[in-house]
Amino acid sequence: MSFGERTDVLKASDAATYGDDEDLPHGAIKIDGTYYVYYAARGNDVADWTMAVTRSASPDSSFDTGRAVNGPGAGRYRGSGDPILTNDSTILLAFTTGSGVSAIEWRSGPTSNPTDLSTLEAGYSLTDVSTPVLYLDRDTDTWLLYYRRDRDGVIALQTAPAQYQ
Repeated sequence: MSFGERTDVLKASDAATYGDDEDLPHGAIKIDGTYYVYYAARGNDVADWTMAVTRSASPDSSFDTGRAVNGPGAGRYRGSGDPILTNDSTILLAFTTGSGVSAIEWRSGPTSNPTDLSTLEAGYSLTDVSTPVLYLDRDTDTWLLYYRRDRDGVIALQTAPAQYQ
């Protein structure tokens, strides 16, 4: 894999950007020809680590200045992996409550409005866990939850059967 020129798609130093300090990308998805990049925003009167999203018709230019995601509360959230398209009309995104905290939420929303992740699908409090990543294995109809076990630094896996609505 050989990457080309770097393109800036969202500049924290731009005063118009939602969050103008440390904006940390956490996942991306393309829906109906529009690219969405989810990120944890802070600065510019934004509570630290508020989940936000920016969008563009092109993957490498003309992204908007971002906005808060409806659903997770202001502050303390971080994303955890790319959004998952669970069916033609619903996306699912995992959120954690920051580094070293073991609370995980899975929120869903309509593909027609990827800024609305207000439906809480599940919430877990796992002991000794950070940086969880959720993957839907459609071949086996299984959810795969990978995470770092803090006490020994091991990357661990837990599985669950996938249930579709």
